[in-house]
Amino acid sequence: MVEVENKISKPVYVRRTEGIIGLAGFTRLDQRILGEALCRCTAGHIEWMACEEIESGKPILRYYVEDTGALHPDVLAEELNGRLKELDAGYRDLDTLLGLGQVRVALLAPGAFARYYAIRKRTTGQVKESMSRVNPDSSLVDTLLTVSTRAQRSQNEALG
Repeated sequence: MVEVENKISKPVYVRRTEGIIGLAGFTRLDQRILGEALCRCTAGHIEWMACEEIESGKPILRYYVEDTGALHPDVLAEELNGRLKELDAGYRDLDTLLGLGQVRVALLAPGAFARYYAIRKRTTGQVKESMSRVNPDSSLVDTLLTVSTRAQRSQNEALG
């Protein structure tokens, strides 16, 4: 009689990974792809952060970028959508097959990231490089939006 060793594979559960956006479980976008897509746009090298969000029940990719004064959010969103399709086959398929390749852009006040980094360093001692640009904690996004709103108010008051 021959003994056969029973090797049953055990499932491995993958948890949500920091720094990865998995839109609809169909594609996985990381900081390199998301940053390269932005750099290939007319916006060039600007401060940014990206999150997966739900809008009208569907997953979207939202970039938060610092306004340079020459950006229009809808135009930049279209550019980013095209660049992401060029760089990532999964994203291209997501858009082509499911119609879910949706990019939104939220413009932040100039200097919002610098102000955020200064606050973060003062309160936590953490430096810019330690901030996750991809799917950061919602409290980080909220703080950045608050800082941006305050910066915009300050600019408006200075202008008159």
